[in-house]
Amino acid sequence: MLTTKILFGSNLLNAEEFRFLLSGPAGEIKVLINPTNWISENAWPDVYKQFYGMSLTLPAFKGLDEYFMKKP
Repeated sequence: MLTTKILFGSNLLNAEEFRFLLSGPAGEIKVLINPTNWISENAWPDVYKQFYGMSLTLPAFKGLDEYFMKKP
């Protein structure tokens, strides 16, 4: 908590990114087929939802989900 207060006070922490870190993606997300052999099928839905949610919500990560699907 102290670190986040310091970072917010110094404008070094983006409020949208921090909120996403705490809550994760919202809503229903259609999970695509796992393009990797190193992410388990059990973990893949959560990984994809994070990438997709970041891509939609956070400007710094726009297109991350598409890039990952092309170059896993």
